[in-house]
Amino acid sequence: MSPLLYIVVSQGLIYFIFGWVMLHIWQKCDQHRHILFWGTGFIFGGIGWLVNLIPISLFSSEALFWLMDTMVTMISVSCVVYGFVVRAERSVHMIWFVIAAFVALNFMVYFSSIFSSNGLRMAISPIFVSLCLQLGVIVLLRRKGGISASDKAMALIMQISVLIHASRAYLTIQQHLTQSTELKQYLDFISFMFLPVDYTAIGIGILMIVVADLARRNSELSITDPLTGTLNLNGIEQTAEKLMAHCQRSEQWISLILTNIDNLHSINEQYGHHVGDMVLRTFANTLATNLRTGDYIGRIGGEEFILLMPNTSDDGALHMAERLRLSTGQICLTDRGQEIRFTASFGVVSSRHEYHYNKLLSRAEHALYQANLSGRNRVVTPDQY
Repeated sequence: MSPLLYIVVSQGLIYFIFGWVMLHIWQKCDQHRHILFWGTGFIFGGIGWLVNLIPISLFSSEALFWLMDTMVTMISVSCVVYGFVVRAERSVHMIWFVIAAFVALNFMVYFSSIFSSNGLRMAISPIFVSLCLQLGVIVLLRRKGGISASDKAMALIMQISVLIHASRAYLTIQQHLTQSTELKQYLDFISFMFLPVDYTAIGIGILMIVVADLARRNSELSITDPLTGTLNLNGIEQTAEKLMAHCQRSEQWISLILTNIDNLHSINEQYGHHVGDMVLRTFANTLATNLRTGDYIGRIGGEEFILLMPNTSDDGALHMAERLRLSTGQICLTDRGQEIRFTASFGVVSSRHEYHYNKLLSRAEHALYQANLSGRNRVVTPDQY
């Protein structure tokens, strides 16, 4: 096997392996669409490299070979870059990739049959790739929710790849215009030495992102209640410890609001647990939409939630609890034509001197107990009893 053939076969197999791993992760671990796009892109990338093993003589014309090679490459890079678009939750629609591909193919036909130029024909693919990868870099650096270390590394790899493909396009055009042997050597060196390394780096970079995303998601799941999306008991305890330390250092107020849905057990019995789950999700959403940035919500029991509110005085916490009580009473859910209404009770505790979570929680539990004992659907503080 010649060194060139060895490089082409090896790169094709590497791409198929990346594709298989991505699709396997998508099927078994993470059903996110961007992983499916990445896996599909790698598979077409492998096909693109293996197309180079087909002798050009088997095609009716050289133009047909380059048309096929360009189409596979465009599908591959479009899927990979669109995967970044989906992951970043940006509103770049696939139609733009289709339009770009359509324009590129029209250029391909023009330079193949109307104005025959091998250099321009061969340059279409690297030009399209470099433009798409540059879009991918922009999307990566503008991702919603912040940029991770793996995102920055991937953006750097892709930016280097943009320069490589742009250089390849330039050398392709110049070599066919001048018929320079030296330029052809540079072009072959980039095509069969730099590109395999570059593509493999992109594949490894994407796998790093997938692993980092999975690790972060597993970490979030360990502290998140799956039904309501709020913090679970473990998550709220970890958060409370950090908040208490911060408020103590800065001598700020810290307020806790302990709340439970009144008569959730009766709702489950009368309407079914699916309605009870709907009530829990709606109540959690009501709490979340009324709180400020920097406040935290946790579900610490079946129908019991806790709100951590740093830099909030007793008056502010009482006002918030009353607003939440009124908002909850206005909720009206519908199931099979039946209207479901519910209320909630609140125990409120605030302190500027006590920063022990368990002690504050104990006082809030006493206040909530008194709220339930005295008729429910009310806001109570420990000082009232």
